[in-house]
Amino acid sequence: MIDIIITSYKEPKSTLRAVNCFLKQDIKEKFRIIVVDPFPEVKDFLKKNIKDKRVGFFLDPGEGKSYALNLLFQELSSDNTDDIFILTDGDVYVSDNAVSEILKAFKDKEIGCVTAKPVPLSVSNKYE
Repeated sequence: MIDIIITSYKEPKSTLRAVNCFLKQDIKEKFRIIVVDPFPEVKDFLKKNIKDKRVGFFLDPGEGKSYALNLLFQELSSDNTDDIFILTDGDVYVSDNAVSEILKAFKDKEIGCVTAKPVPLSVSNKYE
């Protein structure tokens, strides 16, 4: 199972876009997308705009992102060493082949983690 975990903080429109970036990918493996957010309104917004049963919501209890992720990891954990967590944020939009590229790395059983560097869609000079 591939668990795609999208953390957000009261940003329903950008989170919807992030979810849709994953849903439009050609993912052959069984997967689910879980959005983690402390605001129930985000859950309602996503439920209204996404009818795909592979998309779920985990209410962040408001004790910080790492606390919420640890709770979710405990809930999702299994003994299957082929399970993969893909972590991203609600304001990050992945390319159409992101999941397939991540999964390629895990064909080597020595690989336990893959990271990436986000590339901005537009350049801002506000700090220069």
